[in-house]
Amino acid sequence: MQQANSIAQFFEILKRYKNYSEIFYRGQSSQYESITSSITRDSGYLANEHIIYSESIGMKEDEFQLLKSPFERLSKLQHYGIPTRLIDVTLDPLVALFFAVQNTNSEYAGLVYVYIQSSRAMTSKHVRLLALLATLRDYDFSTIQQAYQSEYDEFISKTEVLTMAQEITFVEYSEELKRSNIRLYNQKGTFALCGNEIYDGVIQRKLKSLDSIKPALIIRIPYEYKMSVKRELDEQFAINELKIYPELPSVADYIKEKYKSVKFSIDGTYSIMEEQDISTRRAKRISLTIVLKKLLNIDQIQQVSKNIIKQYESKYDVVWIYIANDGDSYIMRNWILRGQWISPNLDEEFRPVPISAPDSEGYYWAKGEEYSTLADYYANHVFDDDKYLYIYYEKIFEEIRLISGQLFSIFQKNYDEFEVELYKKIEEIKYGFQMFSEFGRSRNKEFDDFLYNYIEAASSLDNIHHWVNRGDLNHKQKYYQISLCFRDVHKYIEIIDGGNKVWSTKLGVTQSDYERIDPYNRPEHKHQYEQTIQINPNALEIEFDVQILINPDKTFKITGETNLFDKANLIVSVKKKTGQLHGQGNSEVVDGKFDFGIFSNKGKGYEAGHYIAEISLSIPAVQPEEFIQKSGVEYENLTGPYVDRTGIGPTLRYWLDFVIEQ
Repeated sequence: MQQANSIAQFFEILKRYKNYSEIFYRGQSSQYESITSSITRDSGYLANEHIIYSESIGMKEDEFQLLKSPFERLSKLQHYGIPTRLIDVTLDPLVALFFAVQNTNSEYAGLVYVYIQSSRAMTSKHVRLLALLATLRDYDFSTIQQAYQSEYDEFISKTEVLTMAQEITFVEYSEELKRSNIRLYNQKGTFALCGNEIYDGVIQRKLKSLDSIKPALIIRIPYEYKMSVKRELDEQFAINELKIYPELPSVADYIKEKYKSVKFSIDGTYSIMEEQDISTRRAKRISLTIVLKKLLNIDQIQQVSKNIIKQYESKYDVVWIYIANDGDSYIMRNWILRGQWISPNLDEEFRPVPISAPDSEGYYWAKGEEYSTLADYYANHVFDDDKYLYIYYEKIFEEIRLISGQLFSIFQKNYDEFEVELYKKIEEIKYGFQMFSEFGRSRNKEFDDFLYNYIEAASSLDNIHHWVNRGDLNHKQKYYQISLCFRDVHKYIEIIDGGNKVWSTKLGVTQSDYERIDPYNRPEHKHQYEQTIQINPNALEIEFDVQILINPDKTFKITGETNLFDKANLIVSVKKKTGQLHGQGNSEVVDGKFDFGIFSNKGKGYEAGHYIAEISLSIPAVQPEEFIQKSGVEYENLTGPYVDRTGIGPTLRYWLDFVIEQ
């Protein structure tokens, strides 16, 4: 899911899909978790689908006289709001965007779903069959076949019925839609036509939802920006209630919303979480961190921010303000808005760099472009249970503490022996430090701050080998810097020892919990990629021809040829057979060739042993547009044994073993 705060951002996201000929869009509120046809929203509707169809047409026979096919009639019924198995979609992304942001009073975000799917004509066998099923009382195959022959003067086999009946299809946008639904035609609208569930070869009354087809992309418009985006649609593209719903009641709604005076009070809308005086001798400066207590649109958030800043303008030369819309975002520093005010009287040489161009009142603003989708990511992948976090940190730190004590004891006695022992422990120290970075965060700010002491202690210990390796320092200078690192380690250990029992009690950690919870076997929160665009039957099967030239000094060079399209950005990782990383590089494919250059170990050759060179093509989102236009946004134009579609996105991996001799 991606976030758009404006129409410009919306178009920027869609730009990567510009070469696809058939794209369908649907806009709706995030309030609705599924995309279902209206006939399925009540069991009574679904059970009586064929009766609703015939009875509705009978009440307005003159409206349906010119509409000859079941699909055209269903389209007309959909226009009047009568439950059908049709789901509205459009070829115009701005129309979908309007439906996503239409209700600006709703606290839910707007979502635009993007589908890259082949469509079928209204007269296709598939569309004809699904529309016909909406009119039938019985679903036995002989009834369906007879009705199909009678309605369309065409034979349909049992195999065709079984195959087509259960598959949702997108209906081709065409001139024929005018006859049944002129408004839909004007909106570049068409439909997804829902198929039926089939169990044990029997067609059921139950219909499939559009959820069974994964969209290629979902774009979120957060609540805070729905009103401004809707205003952009009206002012820049004349897309509003008047265009979408030309009937008189909609005209009235449009006029009332456009000119309504909205009163807004800032009382009770925010809490000041941090107020830091960061003045210098030359300028008085303050930094303010705010968490919103109410849901506000972006204009209101700026109004609140200005009001807060004005309270400090008489005392300070520079005011920074950071706005988070909830506690999670505050902890993660995930700002919905950053603001800045600089006194016009402050000397130019002491003025900070503005974070943007000023607005009409002289304030500077930087809007968070991904705060909403980042909040989702943090909620699903970052924040963890406090009890688990406590035990994760404590168990890993047991090992860090032991290593620190051993090294410090040797350091005090024999420096040369200390260096030897340090090199034996470097990988363990780094691994422990890395483990801390992989743990989640706490929603309790006080506890989260306490956990940071574990990271600082491990970081201080990890810093020691950097000082040992400094060739520009003499023994005395190294000894002094290493002593400072150990001093910091001991300082953080004291803080940890002073607080861990308190937190253990607060969190209710038992001995059983401590024994049961394993930091090395944590639950994984992986995103599993799903292909949404059909693999091109004529996709390019990827080939590699890689050469590794090992030089006499045991450095080496990796080059090669491939049939990948030019501009592909390749990455190579050089690892020992044990998995330890020993080098990385990247190269762009030019005229079918790539060159990762010379690999060395800090300017020297590599030690003898077995190595693996893993060449990979990273996910499409980070590849150049010129390459994506040929490979496809989901690499649907690439195939072969090296293409991997099982991770967080489609990638390409090629391995090559090589040996550096003694």
